[in-house]
Amino acid sequence: MLIELMSAEFSSMASTWSETLCMEVFEDKVVLSSRGYEPLAEAADYGVEDDSGEWHFDLPKQINGKEVRGIEDEWIIGGAFLLHDDDAEIEARRGETNVLLEWLTDRGWNLKKGFETVWPKVMAAATPPLF
Repeated sequence: MLIELMSAEFSSMASTWSETLCMEVFEDKVVLSSRGYEPLAEAADYGVEDDSGEWHFDLPKQINGKEVRGIEDEWIIGGAFLLHDDDAEIEARRGETNVLLEWLTDRGWNLKKGFETVWPKVMAAATPPLF
């Protein structure tokens, strides 16, 4: 079962986006992933000007059969909850908390507000039972 731990905003020189840190716990391993919704259309395509000259977005409930979730960095997002990129998932055996912390640090999750409450949850899930 995919557990959503936290969401945060990330940015580069060219854009800003949101990612959600997720965790799956299995008997012998823990899987962390960084996910987001797929871009469905350019938000500008759904911009409308009202009678007072103000712009807003008139978002449909679906685009091409995929549920609309909102707007992110000039894109309407929704549909599938996908891995953010090719390196957006790490799998570690129970007890390999160092592997998980290194991945989280490399992706910048340790710098995000709320990480201090998420890390103990990851540690607890990744620590093998004593007996």
